[in-house]
Amino acid sequence: FRSIKKELRVSELELRGESSKEIKEELHNLVPCADISNLEKIILVHKDTLIRYPYDYKTFLFLLGWEMTDIYSRAIIAKHIYNPRKEEKLFQAIQDGVEVQFFNTYRQPLWKDNEVDDPTLPPLFTKFMEHLFPIPEELEYVYDWLHKSLTDRAYVYLVLNGKKGVGKNTFKHFYRALHGPHNFVDGKKSLLTTQFNSQLDECRALVLDEVRYTEEEENVLKEIQNDNVSIERKGEDATRGSVIHCSIILMNNEAKDNFIAVDSRRFSPMTLGEVKLEEAMHSNEIDLLIGKFKEGHEFYDPEFISQIGHWIIQKGRNLKWGKEECYKGPRFYDLVQTSLSEWRRFIISEVRALKNSDNDLPLLLSNIAEAFGKKYKSRKTFPDYTRVVNFCHYYRDKEGKRLIDIREIPEEGDYEIFPYVEIDDLL
Repeated sequence: FRSIKKELRVSELELRGESSKEIKEELHNLVPCADISNLEKIILVHKDTLIRYPYDYKTFLFLLGWEMTDIYSRAIIAKHIYNPRKEEKLFQAIQDGVEVQFFNTYRQPLWKDNEVDDPTLPPLFTKFMEHLFPIPEELEYVYDWLHKSLTDRAYVYLVLNGKKGVGKNTFKHFYRALHGPHNFVDGKKSLLTTQFNSQLDECRALVLDEVRYTEEEENVLKEIQNDNVSIERKGEDATRGSVIHCSIILMNNEAKDNFIAVDSRRFSPMTLGEVKLEEAMHSNEIDLLIGKFKEGHEFYDPEFISQIGHWIIQKGRNLKWGKEECYKGPRFYDLVQTSLSEWRRFIISEVRALKNSDNDLPLLLSNIAEAFGKKYKSRKTFPDYTRVVNFCHYYRDKEGKRLIDIREIPEEGDYEIFPYVEIDDLL
């Protein structure tokens, strides 16, 4: 893991007492690579391995005494792309009917440089994970989700909603180390509230911490999970469509900070531990664990991360869940309940009242809509029937059981609503 030292910027090297001569010697192994679609975008790569270095090309010019004309005459000229799913660095491909040279700017996390034949999860790490995800099946899902994030992309949001201090932030340190700090973004709420979404670009792992999302923002989150998204930056034209590679975690403390529809297929809330991390693990263990994940820390341990990363790649996949399958466990239905709007709660209360009465006649949707309007007057509006039908079909209670049945009356343009009865209940 000597290459870790090369991740330091030139300014950091100087602070550590490195001479400009030593820096120059390293820079002589680098060549500039200019983006053919934007010649002002220049990166530095190793002349042999083509690995991207995080040095500023202006420092490169200054220390080597080059001019910009030297850059363009000696540089690799290629269209820059960020593609973690492709191993080649420099390659040719057809774009819009023309053969174009591409350069892949993605840098894999440093722990991948170390091959591990039979990886095992370190006991300190498993102790933490079993605390944070106490339900064994959910822990299996988390490892499967992490496997997808490393080998392809996790198309479902991993939702970590739980008490403050339970260990969510420690998991974020781990997630950053797993993908490498240079591929990680600590997301901002503006991703959901403005049209500027450059946080998604050249990113492999993104965490939205202390995020609150409403029904409207849930729709934005659904769009982000598409493979291609138009990237918008301030002062720049939006891209026609950029390939998105990041797997996203949503983290918050309060149930009310989430909106998850009952028919959602893009959110996987996990049931987190009940006690604080400091009660489940000794403070020295916590400090050691976090230190192992943080570059520059005295406890930083790339071999520790390598064992975890290679274990996830080799053994973390679980065929129990498909490529884009969400997990609907107890926490999913808990958050569905807290996300219910007034009209949804009103229908549920009407159906439960009918179930507990001696009345065998179904409810008419038109009557429910009228009663809702009288109760809330102009403060609330009842939705169109299509949304109601969809809700009645998909709604489940906290135990995951269906509550409502609905049947169309075509000749009247109305619907009958009544309590759902399981077949087993009829036997």
